[in-house]
Amino acid sequence: MLAPLAALMATDYCLTVFTYHYTFRWQNYVITWGWYVAAMVLGQILLRSRTTFVRVASGALLGPTSFFVVSNYAVWIAGGMYPRTLGGLGVCYAAAVPFYRNDLLSTAVVAGLAFGVPVLLRRLNGARPKQPWLPSRFIGGPVLGPPCSTPPLVGRLHLSCLYRFVSDCAQAKLSQFPLFGVHAGTHFLQIGEA
Repeated sequence: MLAPLAALMATDYCLTVFTYHYTFRWQNYVITWGWYVAAMVLGQILLRSRTTFVRVASGALLGPTSFFVVSNYAVWIAGGMYPRTLGGLGVCYAAAVPFYRNDLLSTAVVAGLAFGVPVLLRRLNGARPKQPWLPSRFIGGPVLGPPCSTPPLVGRLHLSCLYRFVSDCAQAKLSQFPLFGVHAGTHFLQIGEA
């Protein structure tokens, strides 16, 4: 769990400093990093024993939804952008709905690719031996195929970074203010990878 978390933390730093040209303050990311850990634990619970369509879809819905709830509450409580009233909280969540929508879409696309393509390739290739770069750990369970071994750490980090890159690109193109949506969608491949 530490290697994927470290990769996400490094990505947060690089995006903040080099992409958005803001000063990096680690205190501003504590809630996000805590959420990363919680998302990884959720993935362990959902995907460790079996990876089925329902479990993957649940992760694809629960990840963005939990990030939406936690991150926007943190913005409301600590930010000063919205009044600290029930109405201010409502306005904060309403302003974040476009980012939530984009997060759901990008997570669904990447989850479909990350979990669906390997299954499709295995079905098309029949009984050929597994390729080492395929995320075979995620292809287990009664719906998506037979149980498989855990992929190497490098493969998991590669998938994690690839997912982060695709998700952030989708957020940047789909959101008016990508800084607020930049962390959205970082969770799905991370959740199953500790």
